[in-house]
Amino acid sequence: MKLNKLFLFCLVPFLALAGCTDDLQQAPDQISTDKGVYEAAQNGSDIVVKLLSTEDWTADVAPATSLDEVDGITVSPASGPASDEPQAVTIHVPANAGYNRAALVSFIGKRLAGAITVSQPGELGERILKLTVAEFLEKDVDASVYYELTGEVTSITDEYYNDFYLNDGSVEGLGIYAYGLFEYKGAGRINNYMQQMDIREGDILTMRTTRGAYNGVPQAMYAYYVSHEKSQKPSIALDLETYEASAKGETFDLNVSSNKVTWNLSADVDWISFEPASGSASTTVKVTVAAGEGGTGTITLSAEGLESKTCVVTRADVTILTCEEFNALPDDLTKNYQVSGIVSGIKEGDQYGNFYITDATGTAYIYGLIPEKGGETKKFQEILANTGLKDGDYLTVIGPKTSYKDSPQFKNAWYVSHVESLTVAEFLATETGDKPYVLKGTITNVANTSYGNFDLKDETGSVYVYGIYEDYTVPSKERVKVFEALGLKEGDVVTLFGPHGVYKEQDQVNGSSYILHEAGE
Repeated sequence: MKLNKLFLFCLVPFLALAGCTDDLQQAPDQISTDKGVYEAAQNGSDIVVKLLSTEDWTADVAPATSLDEVDGITVSPASGPASDEPQAVTIHVPANAGYNRAALVSFIGKRLAGAITVSQPGELGERILKLTVAEFLEKDVDASVYYELTGEVTSITDEYYNDFYLNDGSVEGLGIYAYGLFEYKGAGRINNYMQQMDIREGDILTMRTTRGAYNGVPQAMYAYYVSHEKSQKPSIALDLETYEASAKGETFDLNVSSNKVTWNLSADVDWISFEPASGSASTTVKVTVAAGEGGTGTITLSAEGLESKTCVVTRADVTILTCEEFNALPDDLTKNYQVSGIVSGIKEGDQYGNFYITDATGTAYIYGLIPEKGGETKKFQEILANTGLKDGDYLTVIGPKTSYKDSPQFKNAWYVSHVESLTVAEFLATETGDKPYVLKGTITNVANTSYGNFDLKDETGSVYVYGIYEDYTVPSKERVKVFEALGLKEGDVVTLFGPHGVYKEQDQVNGSSYILHEAGE
């Protein structure tokens, strides 16, 4: 029989005496049950618990939280003798015409104690106390009790994670900080949920939440949505303050929030355009950034009588391409492009720097590597000596596209940066920190296919990879997961880079960026 060990303590220290045998050792005392949580029907139930207690015991019934009522819940027998065999104990739960409730049933011995939880729905459903923010702040921290708060959303501090302040006028300042807002009790997080529900600053929100704290500062935690009313106050807002665009051009979403006004978008550069550029309600605007190198532009959201909101768009100085995209370009010595890949083919004594870089899309040939833009040629050996660059490293270069006998190539590309490649054993010998290293190995022991958590194994050892993304260096909410998208699986040989971290004394690659992979057999 599998028993739920609630409390198990060694009561008497073992004294090692010469000549003692295993026959003198006795099993430790215990109080345990076959389950830890039981559910009773609304119209009442008799619940049979299999109790194993090696001490004389007495039962006790108490509310699980300050909101629970346990009238009528009884235990039979209410006490019992010690036994090496399980005993049948019946918990009588009468019909519940009130609110949902939970009881903590304890079995108390002379030195040990154990407890189970019995929950029961009620005709009136969940019991929720409606409080002011001031009253809520006076409550003790308790993740098991929900309170209902209604107030103005005074400040949204994180649109992505739905963090905000709420005040009903009962306290000064912004009010109580809410660490996230969920769709319903127990729901998973929906990113930008408040935007989707069009909950804006100034709106009146009703939520249910537990009283929490962080570093001693009160918080509303595990809050979930009940209802909201739109503010009667005109307002406008943008969900982004800055955006970094690539030099090859792109389109991104910009959420415009508007309440009771007509709004307009404008830009101070001609390479930014919008669709739509005006409106009278909240909407998602498609912002197009034209191709081109460098530049900063400001998007301005305006409405009559209101303070304007802005988003600054920075366009990259150079177009970043894959090897495949670079090779497909027309020859043009006046335009430069950035490409990254794994180095191969370095020849001993080479003065020019003729070799290859490879990414997941293909291979590009480097016909000459110089130290910096406009630098001298025939300095490849100095570059190697100064940087430690070698085959297997992940190199980033910038340069123009040319061809030789119809074969595409960089001509006199300049060194930008590189990430050193290591074996697993060498990686494990490094200091933990933010510095990334390139690793190549076989995927084994996949623990999570969504984020890409697995063991990476080469001929020198194995290390746990905690997540693989397009780019692990961006904020976590912007990371693009690739394990499932690329069809990665156990047996594949993957090349990635990431920093050496430790979690619970276990070494790991603390987030990584995908470079390329080879399908396993």
